[in-house]
Amino acid sequence: MSSQDVLLLKNRSVPEDKYQRKFASSSQYRPQFIPLLSHESYNKQATIAYLNSENFANIGVFVITSQRGVEILAECLQEITDEEIQQTIFNKIAYTVGPATYEQLKDIGFKNVRGGNNAGNGQILSELMIAELVDDEELQDRRIVTFFTGEIHRDIIPNNLISAGFEVDKKIIYSTKVRDDVLDNFTSFVTDNTENGWVVLFSPQGTEHIVKYIQTNKVRFKIAVIGPTTETYLNNHGIIPTVVSPKPDAESLYSIISNYDRFN
Repeated sequence: MSSQDVLLLKNRSVPEDKYQRKFASSSQYRPQFIPLLSHESYNKQATIAYLNSENFANIGVFVITSQRGVEILAECLQEITDEEIQQTIFNKIAYTVGPATYEQLKDIGFKNVRGGNNAGNGQILSELMIAELVDDEELQDRRIVTFFTGEIHRDIIPNNLISAGFEVDKKIIYSTKVRDDVLDNFTSFVTDNTENGWVVLFSPQGTEHIVKYIQTNKVRFKIAVIGPTTETYLNNHGIIPTVVSPKPDAESLYSIISNYDRFN
C-alpha cells in the first residue's frame, strides 16, 4: 500500500510534535503541516515582571490551556535568573487541558501538573479544579487562581471558578492572528498531491478560508477532526467529516484514521 499524506492544519509543536512522531512512525503515512496562526508575546516584559512579583509568589495555582501559551510562558521563564523564584514557580499547581500541554508543562520543569488526560476541555477542567480545591484549607491562596491566556479566549474556566467562589487573576501573555498564506499553502498542497490522503482540523480557528474552499471545490482528501466543537463547525458549513477523533491526542487520531483506512 502506498503512503498517504496526512495534512495537519496546525502549527508544529516544539521541540517535538507528537502528531508528527506518531504518523511518521508508520510507512503508511506522511505527516505534513500547514501552520494557521502566528503567535507572539503580548507585552513580554510585563509578563516577566508578573512572574517575578510578590503577587504571583503568593498564588499557589495557575491555569494555562494552550500549547502556544505554554511556549510563551517558557520563553518568559528563561528570562528569570533568580533560581529561587524559578523553583517557587515550578512548584505551583498547574492545571491544563489535554495531554499535549500537560506534557509540555512537565517538560519545562513544573512538578505538580493536573488535568491533562482527565480534562479534555475547559468545562471539565474547571469542574476538576473546583472539586479538588474548593475545600482545600491548607493554603488560602489557592482561592486565587492565575489564568494565563491569549488575547482570544473563552471565559468558561474563569466564569466557572468565579461562580464557585474563586478569584481569578487573568493575564494575557500572547497574541494570535491568522496567517496571510494559509489558503495559498492549502490550495497548493491539495493541487500538487493527486493521491488520496487526509486533512486534519484541530479547531475552527484559522480555518475559515480553507472551509470555504472545501465547500466550493472537489477535494480528494478525507477529512478528520479533533473533537465535537470542530465537527459541529464543519457540519454547520455543510461538511461531514470522514472521522472524528474521540480524544484530542495523537494516539486516538492515528487509531481512528488507520482503522478507517484498514476497512475502507
